[in-house]
Formats: sequence, C-alpha cells, structure tokens
Amino acid sequence: HRLVWNLQYPGFKSFPGILLWDMALEGPSAPPGRYQARLTAGGKTESRWFEIKPDPRLTDVSVADLRQRFDMALRIRDKTSVATAAVISIRALKQQVADRAKKADRGAVRTAAAALRATLSDIEGAIYEVDNRTVEDAKNHPLKLVNKLGYLQKVVESAEAKPTDQAQTVFDLLSAQLTEQLDRLARVSRTEVVKFNSLIRRNGLEPVQVE
Repeated sequence: HRLVWNLQYPGFKSFPGILLWDMALEGPSAPPGRYQARLTAGGKTESRWFEIKPDPRLTDVSVADLRQRFDMALRIRDKTSVATAAVISIRALKQQVADRAKKADRGAVRTAAAALRATLSDIEGAIYEVDNRTVEDAKNHPLKLVNKLGYLQKVVESAEAKPTDQAQTVFDLLSAQLTEQLDRLARVSRTEVVKFNSLIRRNGLEPVQVE
C-alpha cells in the first residue's frame, strides 16, 4: 500500500453545488519543517518522522517567511469555512421555514415565512453568490465574501514569500464584512426567528431550529 500526500492541508468547508471562480480550492501548502506520519492497523500504531525541505533555489526567502505565508493562508481558509458554514446554516433554516409554511393553514404563517426567508436570503446573498448556475456565471456576477476570501488565499500562496501588508489589510476588511453579516444572522435568530416560532407554535407546528 502506498499513500501520497500532495503537501496540501484540507480545504475549506464546502457544500453541495458550490460554484466559485478563480480561487484556492485546496488548503494551504505545508511549510518546511518536521512532520510525523502515523499508521494504525490491527491495534498497532507505527510512526515515522520526515522533513519537508525548502526549495534550495529560493535563496532570498527564509523558512520563517514561508511559515508566515502558511499561517495567513490557514487563517483565510478557516475564515472561508466560517462563511460557508453560515450559508449551510441559512439554507437549512430556510428549508425548515418553507416546510412550516407548506404545512400551515393560516395565511399569516405563510406571510411571515416569506418575510423571514427573504431576510435570510439577503444575508446569504451577501456571503455567497446565489445566482451562479455554472462556473462561467461566477465570472459575470460580483464576487461575494466566500469567493473573495478564496481568491485572497490564492494570491497569498501565489508567491514563495511572506504575505504582504496589503494582503493583511484585505483579510481584515473581508473579515469585518463577514462579521457584519454573521451579526445580522445572529440578530435575526434572536428576534425574527423567535417571533416566527411563537407564531407557528400557536398554529400547532414544530418550531424551527437554528443550526
């Protein structure tokens, strides 16, 4: 048996049907250093150390520079996962709301469900471009936070060098924009979702759950 590692860490958290343009889909490249491979089989574990060495042609780049690049790329990947996790949560919540509306006998429930879904869709659309149907579509629509973060990771890893100050500035900006949308989602969960659950309980329906 043989296992081949391409020196890439796992990529960001994804979801079915995701369509993105010109961005890093894999995780950051492992920086130079010592690593351990561990194999467990039949109740026994064997470990071996190995080393990733820097490219000897990169005479003006230090291992510390490459470690900084890795650390930033890892932070970007993790932030991208936060963004996609929010999309997954929003879609699950919207599906529950639609289900309750379908089961409801009163128009008030359906009206409230439509309003809540519209609010959730607005937040979702700020995080991820929901109108993409093909990869080509992603080139014709404005890039949203998921795609911007993934593109930033690609830029950071495009050079064998430590990340630039501009990359950090862009990361801080995108992180702040994502936080704004996550705060919106949290407020909707504390207010509008609570009101919706109160309404559907009075109609004998099971409350929706924020995942």
